[in-house]
Order: sequence, then C-alpha cells, then structure tokens
Amino acid sequence: MLPGAILNGHFRRRESSPPHVEDHSYSGLRFGGSCSAAMFHQILCETSVTSVEEGFSVSVPAGQKYIPVDSPPNLSIITTAVNPRHLKIVRDEYNDRKLKVHFTDSSGKEFRYMSITDLGYYEYAIQTVGDIRALRELNDFIGAQDELFLRIGLGREYTSPDGRRGFWMQANGIYTFPHFVEEIRSYRRS
Repeated sequence: MLPGAILNGHFRRRESSPPHVEDHSYSGLRFGGSCSAAMFHQILCETSVTSVEEGFSVSVPAGQKYIPVDSPPNLSIITTAVNPRHLKIVRDEYNDRKLKVHFTDSSGKEFRYMSITDLGYYEYAIQTVGDIRALRELNDFIGAQDELFLRIGLGREYTSPDGRRGFWMQANGIYTFPHFVEEIRSYRRS
C-alpha cells in the first residue's frame, strides 16, 4: 500500500489507552484509489505540527527518542514539517539492512538515530546494502527538495535492555515535495 492510498471499509474505534487512541478495528477493507499528489500534500500540511514536542504535547529531553510510560501523550502519531537540509539518513550501526534518521525539527530540537519504519525506505535499505554512494545520493536528493514531512509514530510500550520504559519514536513516513524517489515509493522487491 503506497502513501496516499484511499481505504474504504467499516472502521470501529478500539478501546485504547493513551497514546494509541487512534487504534481501530476494521472489516470489508477495500482500496478506493489514490489521492493526487496535491491532495496528499494538502493533507500533510493541514495535519502538520511545528515540532515533535508540540505534536505529542510533552517535553523531550535532548538526545531522548522515547516518551516515558508514566507520561504518555494523548496520541501516537503526528506529522511535522522539517527543513529538507536538516535531515540525514544513515545506516543502522548494528544492522546495515536498516536505516536511521537524524533530523532537527522546526523548534531546533535535534533527534538522532531514530528508527525508520517506512516500508519504502526499509526495502531501499535492503536493496542498497553496502552501496555508500546510494545513501549519499538519497540524502542529496532529499536535501534538494522544497518540503519534507515526517510522520513520527510511537511504538508500543517497550523496556530497553538498560531499563528505560516508554514509547519509542520512529519515522513511519518520510515524504518529500515536489519530487519523491520513485524507487522508494514503488516497493519493488528484488
């Protein structure tokens, strides 16, 4: 399923505690077509917040990539606009088949080594393992765009090996305008 897909079906809100209040059950799911690039851009603009902290309505200390379980926000996914030149994608130091993202949001808060769970970028990472040039070209392409939107989501409650309990942030979607990397948005499998 590509970004901008229109889904039809019967959706029922699940009884969920914060932050995952957006959870729904569904039945009769059908693909209803794709929205245009202009419509997708408009939706991102209309739902975008200025910063990660504003979106989740919590303070996030510098260098922290999770929200503690004892102070969950009231939602689990936000959209924020980021200057395309303030984002860099890097390989995961421990698994070169995964990508991470460094970015600075509009408030000046820096986030480093945030997991990317966007399926297109995941497939891209697998297809370009060991190709340093491909990652440099991807970052150059993103930096040359006019606009960049990040969908930042929170994972389910997790306790890290060092004992930190919380909802870890992840980049669920990376959307550039006016152009996008067709290879990433086509989900072609090798």
